Amino acid sequence: MEFQLTLRQVTRDIIKLVEDKSGIPVRVTQDPTIPTIANVRMARKGSVPNHLVLYKPFPGESPDYQICFECTYILRLFSNPPEKRFDLIDTAKGREEVENLLTVPGSIATKYRLRKTQIQELRSQFLSGLLVHLRSVPIGLRVSEWLATHYPELKLLEAEHVQKEFNINRQALEGEVKEVTPSKVFRTAQAITAAYTLHWSEKLGKPEVFNPYRLEKFEEDARNLLDIYEQMPDDPTYDQALIDAWGKHLGLTDWYTWQLYQPPM
Repeated sequence: MEFQLTLRQVTRDIIKLVEDKSGIPVRVTQDPTIPTIANVRMARKGSVPNHLVLYKPFPGESPDYQICFECTYILRLFSNPPEKRFDLIDTAKGREEVENLLTVPGSIATKYRLRKTQIQELRSQFLSGLLVHLRSVPIGLRVSEWLATHYPELKLLEAEHVQKEFNINRQALEGEVKEVTPSKVFRTAQAITAAYTLHWSEKLGKPEVFNPYRLEKFEEDARNLLDIYEQMPDDPTYDQALIDAWGKHLGLTDWYTWQLYQPPM
């Protein structure tokens, strides 16, 4: 376990819980270049030997909640027996469909006359980003609920974390991302974000933050996804089923598959 700053005791406790549960050390470090507030790279065979939690530093602000949040993703995976731990990976069908979306008349690839390698890079970027979103958002809602139940002292930090997410997500909805992203990829990703925003807007009593998604007609998808979420048991053994149910609703079933997670040797 490595630290580059002083962390709250609750954060240290959760990190230790992850290390005890997984039997793998956790490294925590800041990285101002990551596109999200924080992320986790779980230890894998042939890859990183330790769990790596990266967080984006914000001047004068503590990263404790972000670290606890990412660590809880690891806890949920390792709460399953080894034969029930899976990674979500893309499929040839998903790559083919996204590449087709990128190359239809009027698309970004034809507009800017992109080379084959550039199209493949964009395909990978869009597909990977969408699948990460599909996996991280519904399970992230479970993570927040678990933290709120077991570590209520994090509640104020939770609200700050969610507000940061609101700000980042609004930029994606209103910015130039829409102009360069294939419509199906953009609208599917935004439907997932809309579910997140609706959940938290109601939980925090801030209905106004959902208005942009309502205006863009994402409310029906958001409510349908949250209905699926609420009907699914919250035990980690159902996390894969929850993602599959969201994937089916969004028409992504053929775009991904599950691969057995392999820890470092």
